[in-house]
Amino acid sequence: MAKITIGRKLNQSVDSVTAKQGDAGTTAWPVGDANKLVPKQYDHLELTYVGSTDYVQTASYYVGGAGGTLVAVLTIAYDGSYRITSVTRT
Repeated sequence: MAKITIGRKLNQSVDSVTAKQGDAGTTAWPVGDANKLVPKQYDHLELTYVGSTDYVQTASYYVGGAGGTLVAVLTIAYDGSYRITSVTRT
């Protein structure tokens, strides 16, 4: 079992998480509705960014890969200091 220390930053040289989703060349497991922001299964995620920043503006979730069916879009709004002010699902 992993121990989580509140307030400690993760360090790539000592912290890691490994998840095996099958052998190379096989279809990955679809991600379920763990947080209810995206209540349907999806297997592809596309992100758009605010201008040239590192801040995600939209997250589009698909089932059936990149050309598959769009199941949800999360739109993230920021204030002038790039703090998240809202997340809207459509």
